[in-house]
Amino acid sequence: MQRTVKIRIENEDLRETAEQYFKAYCFCIDKGMELHTSNKKKIHNATYYPLRNMYPNIPPALLQTVRNVVCENLKFVKFKVKPIPRNKFVCYDNRHSHSKME
Repeated sequence: MQRTVKIRIENEDLRETAEQYFKAYCFCIDKGMELHTSNKKKIHNATYYPLRNMYPNIPPALLQTVRNVVCENLKFVKFKVKPIPRNKFVCYDNRHSHSKME
């Protein structure tokens, strides 16, 4: 089940993560449009190491999520337009969080 939650980010570290995530998203979109592909493996091969060098503080799982979101968006628009969202966002899934119940 997916849920969309809008929050106001007060924490500066989270704000910086969202900013870097959005920049990584734009980088992957540009690379996907340049290569004219929505294939996850091709976009991963073209972007993973440059993104790790540009944004060393972003966890690798978030970079994988960026790539997956980019591939879905490129498939949706079929390369007719460049998919740039109006708002900055971060997609988290089960790889990014855990909770410990006591």
